Amino acid sequence: NASGAKPTSAESVTELAGREFGRQVKERIAGSEVQHGDAIVFLHGYNVPFEDAAIRAAQIGADLNIPGATAFFSWPSQGRMYGYTADEIRLFVREAAKVGMKVEGHVQTVAGAKNAIDAGIWSIAHSTGLNEEMHTLMAQKGIFRAGTDTPPGLDGHPVSAQAYQRTVASLKDAYAKKVPLTFSTDADYYVAGKTRGEVCIEFLKTWKDAGIPNVDIIRAMTIGGYTVSQTETTRGPIKAGFVADLSAVPSEPLDALDALQTAQSVQQDDPAFTQAALLAPAEPLPRGPPDGGRLR
Repeated sequence: NASGAKPTSAESVTELAGREFGRQVKERIAGSEVQHGDAIVFLHGYNVPFEDAAIRAAQIGADLNIPGATAFFSWPSQGRMYGYTADEIRLFVREAAKVGMKVEGHVQTVAGAKNAIDAGIWSIAHSTGLNEEMHTLMAQKGIFRAGTDTPPGLDGHPVSAQAYQRTVASLKDAYAKKVPLTFSTDADYYVAGKTRGEVCIEFLKTWKDAGIPNVDIIRAMTIGGYTVSQTETTRGPIKAGFVADLSAVPSEPLDALDALQTAQSVQQDDPAFTQAALLAPAEPLPRGPPDGGRLR
């Protein structure tokens, strides 16, 4: 500041009605030395709340002694990575549709779920932001629920009795409202002594405790999964020309789901694996975070 004057500090935002805002902008421009074609526009980061963006833009305008008014372009994200509006999600959905793809959203809040549902998203992962109202809307639009319905008893991933009751009640409500369901575990959990398959199968407890019939649980694990992933035209049904994806179990799982825990053999595509090979395979993929952490 060569003049020695005290620098201007932008500290707060004042909300104005539309007409008053326009009047003040015109007044600022009319009383300045702005030339035709002159403009300064500030584009802030995607995870900056509106007020912070406004203050930063005003501070830049003051520091640079910009004549007229300083404008800024605001991403409406509430300063959170997941705070996108329905319009933004709708844009993602439209762009994905151009190449024949669907959009799944990892949703953590009720507000986020409402935005995603309003935008016509294909599926919602996790169940934290899903309540009875959201389930009703999802059923109306045919939006899949791919919940993270974690059961108690997994070492390193404690679930309180109250939290588990909420999880069971949420899944039960979704089923009652006929929300499209897929068996989703989000099993990036590392549990000492268990393979990922063994961890995933533990999630059956939540579905059984929610009172969902065995046939519908199996349907969610098979047809539901193929449909939500858009692979139902190449695999899933036992049909000529489809990819083989079969498991042999010792008894009827429609009578007792525990039969799924003791698969005798599995055939995927061309290879077939016996139980012995499943229990002692070479491990080409990591089993999960070595310390049990969940990194995002």
